Amino acid sequence: MSENEPTKDAWAEAAAILDLRAQLTTAVTGAVNHGLNRDWANAELAKLGAKPITGRTEYRMNTPITGFYGWRCTATSRAEAADRFREQIQRVAQAGKITADGSYDNVYGVHFVNNEVTFYSGPEDVEPSDEAQAMSLEELGAAIRSMVKRGVSEHGWNLGWAQQALRKMGLPELPNASHRTVAVPVSGTVEMVILAFEGDSDDAVQAAARGAVARSGRVYVQPDEVGTAVVSAPTAEATDDETPY
Repeated sequence: MSENEPTKDAWAEAAAILDLRAQLTTAVTGAVNHGLNRDWANAELAKLGAKPITGRTEYRMNTPITGFYGWRCTATSRAEAADRFREQIQRVAQAGKITADGSYDNVYGVHFVNNEVTFYSGPEDVEPSDEAQAMSLEELGAAIRSMVKRGVSEHGWNLGWAQQALRKMGLPELPNASHRTVAVPVSGTVEMVILAFEGDSDDAVQAAARGAVARSGRVYVQPDEVGTAVVSAPTAEATDDETPY
């Protein structure tokens, strides 16, 4: 056997690593099917060299074009029709896109400027990291356990099913967990419907908004900034009888 030829132990570890990665993808696929965020999961799987979770997703994209915009209407003269067309052109220009409004809209004589595709919707493709390929079996196991722990605490992976996944992979279970009540200062934006009168000043509108918030008691906030959580004592120990994922 040459110096560069892998030993039986090296082959066995490589096979165990491949098997562990396959088991990880299977376990995470089950969690994603029950609500775990797929984009986060795939990013983590890529870091660990595991196969990503595939599935059909809507992608929206565009590419620049030139051409002619056509529209039709009924009118008593060409002058009136031209005026109405100019009004329609202005509406389309303000909207930034052609929207269905019950009339005839058409783009023809299209010339594609280039073949560049710009995505504005849909998840990014992920590739396995180079660092993952250099992981030992022990390092991979520790990294998987860390991922699962963050999946539970940060992304809603069910604790019981996460523990079961670790057992199936032959990895140590996560430590005991407990629910804690935390106070988190949040600054953000609230969208509310208020009643205001025509001619009301800005101060009057602000006063109406403050009153609406006060009456609501609790409001849903779209967070702009999240402060540091203040942790109180644990309340109840986390159990495994939660949503099964």
